[in-house]
Amino acid sequence: MTTRRGGKGEKVANPNTPSAVSSFFKTSQPSKITKDMAGGEETGRHSPPTAESQSHITKADLQHLVSKKDLTDNFEKLWEKIDSIHTSVTSTMAEIKSDLTDMGKRIDILEDQKDAMVENVDEMTQTISDQQQLLQELQDKMEDLENRSRRNNIRLKGIPEDVTTKEIPAYIAQLFS
Repeated sequence: MTTRRGGKGEKVANPNTPSAVSSFFKTSQPSKITKDMAGGEETGRHSPPTAESQSHITKADLQHLVSKKDLTDNFEKLWEKIDSIHTSVTSTMAEIKSDLTDMGKRIDILEDQKDAMVENVDEMTQTISDQQQLLQELQDKMEDLENRSRRNNIRLKGIPEDVTTKEIPAYIAQLFS
């Protein structure tokens, strides 16, 4: 029997030898349960393969088996598919990484702009507060000036309504004399 090295240093029988093919079919035959001749009960033992059960395998059946070349071709196609998928995934990952880098840069710019806007809003808030305080001070000064200007005014009560504006100076002079 031809052998080859398998994985981890173990020897594996060559699957293309006639004895390997026949042993494959021996193990792949359905097991038969024999009956114990004395009691007629099933014993669970497997009957050994007979020449009759092996004679049903034809040369045409053996030709339909997968050959080493077919397996090699299928593995090559599989590796090509894996390589193409790997290439596709790698390029997609590179695009995603590039997009993430671009987004990171844009986010940094937006954060810088936001910080500048926050500073501007803080300055404007302070300016508005200062102007409100100044407006209140000016209103207080204006009221004070109005009140001070009225202090020099004299109020005269009891002047009759029939005295006209032109007669008031003469009437007041007569009132104080």
